[in-house]
Amino acid sequence: MAVFTSFDKATWQAFKSFDREGPIQMLNLIRLRDKAEYSAEFAAIGESANAEYSRLSAPV
Repeated sequence: MAVFTSFDKATWQAFKSFDREGPIQMLNLIRLRDKAEYSAEFAAIGESANAEYSRLSAPV
């Protein structure tokens, strides 16, 4: 059973409005699959799919 945590738009706006000093620390816990679950056009093992995600999301 997969459980995901996410923000809806209202919750995200409330989170951003908190008055705090300094940066926010984030911990991203992941579990890699032997084979990533993507469409047939993109095949990758979990580790390489995560590396691609990291490369694409790093500028954010």
